[in-house]
Amino acid sequence: MQILIATSNPHKLGEIRSIIKDKAIEFLTLDALPDKIDEPAEDQDTFEGNAVLKARHYAKATGMLCLADDSGLEVDALGGEPGVRSARYSNTDGPRADRDAANSLALLKNLADTPIEKRTARFVCAMALVDGRAQSGPDAAPRFHAELGNDPASPPKAPHGNAGLNTNPSTAIPDLPLISVVRGTLEGRILTIEEADDPTHPERGRGSNGFGYDPIVFVPDLNKTIAQLIPDEKNAISHRGDAVRKMWPHIYTNFSDGIKYESGEMPKTRELFRDFVRDFMSAAITDHDRARALLQEFPKLRNTPVTLGESVLHYLAIEAYSEAVEFLIREGFEVDSRNEFGDTPLIDVVSIGETQTAEVLLRNGADPNAESDTKDCVLFCAIRSGVPKLVEMLLKHGASVGYVNNTGESAIDIVGEAEENSQEIERVLREAIDAESHK
Repeated sequence: MQILIATSNPHKLGEIRSIIKDKAIEFLTLDALPDKIDEPAEDQDTFEGNAVLKARHYAKATGMLCLADDSGLEVDALGGEPGVRSARYSNTDGPRADRDAANSLALLKNLADTPIEKRTARFVCAMALVDGRAQSGPDAAPRFHAELGNDPASPPKAPHGNAGLNTNPSTAIPDLPLISVVRGTLEGRILTIEEADDPTHPERGRGSNGFGYDPIVFVPDLNKTIAQLIPDEKNAISHRGDAVRKMWPHIYTNFSDGIKYESGEMPKTRELFRDFVRDFMSAAITDHDRARALLQEFPKLRNTPVTLGESVLHYLAIEAYSEAVEFLIREGFEVDSRNEFGDTPLIDVVSIGETQTAEVLLRNGADPNAESDTKDCVLFCAIRSGVPKLVEMLLKHGASVGYVNNTGESAIDIVGEAEENSQEIERVLREAIDAESHK
């Protein structure tokens, strides 16, 4: 199944692919189309309105399933501004970097007299899914179908010439049915001018990894701005990632084949088993009653590996579905199952810096001293991930600060391997070592 993403931004494509990894779905961007389609005027008053407008526009043009989003920043003290005007808040023209700086500076000036406790804000991403195939009936083929290359990292390319595209679809076809619209958010607050690394240029905020308002949006739980996060950290909490995770069950529910299974027997073919597992995972995320019913029919699913030797719990833990993970633990899934590489769910979750799911696993009895096949423990994985909160969490739940791996290295010895925050992590470790020595 192909889904067109209404963007030419490869970073959006990468973020969506990092969350929805189902190989049965082929995501394409506008760059894959054989002809440029006129852009719609994004003139709606809400993010949801603009997302639906774009999804319908490009679905009409291509006859495809189309996923579109609109995103921006809402600041409570400004009544939700910049909102849908986030990209043009300062009315500045020119290169993206100049516009970003001008927008951030305008926002900071408008908040000049606003105290920290009232500078709450959030990034918002509204995402809409429209089925352009409905233009000619439910079984109609799209007017455009991409030729897929061999490199899964590269966007597929369309055949040359016009493949039946309607390059100006605004009035040619009646409105198409909206499958779903969801909203993802990332909560934070706006830095004060004094908190910027260089108060003479407060629009630069803190950090250099982001764009737009990222350098001036501070996330208290992480004690960082968005621009100070590494990509994996940002993807784990981003507003777009939140929206994609909320959209995935709607994609699955509306377009899966709905395979029926004989009671009590696990599906015997790879294709049936794959569809069954998708069905169960979707239920574990969105419909716990259905998931329980499937488990009653297929109790073997609790200890049946589904991919790379991973259980369903292990897979959903890596995908950061923390509520689904907690549900599965309550339903009897093993919290410390191991995949074919010898890693437990906690080892893998900690390695990618995912704090919320790690906390769920630890709270439900995951071993904080589990070793991988490389004979490194969970604590070492947390150190390398560069997330001090994970190191603190593991120590709180009983991880041994005195652990030594098979090459004779201790936790302090590998602090230099942290992706970032090595000084903060070293401080946490030394405090734990000192506390241990005084027992």
